[in-house]
Amino acid sequence: MVDKNKKTTGSKLDKIIMGAVVGAAIGSVLGVSLAPKSGKETREDIVNQFDKIKDFGDNKSRSLLRRLRLYLKKRNERKKK
Repeated sequence: MVDKNKKTTGSKLDKIIMGAVVGAAIGSVLGVSLAPKSGKETREDIVNQFDKIKDFGDNKSRSLLRRLRLYLKKRNERKKK
């Protein structure tokens, strides 16, 4: 039986994380673009910020994939019993 509260909680957590990532991306771009720097420095800063966001997304994807594999493994073990 699926616990609806757990599913809802996971869904809410995913939305919060996604909102944080999008907010960080927007804030980074705005902060860097409004800073009094040269164009070259600004472009380098934007690239660095997007690299950080990409790394965060990659790490989160790997984490979610591990959790999914663990869930499927446990579910399959329960089916065998």
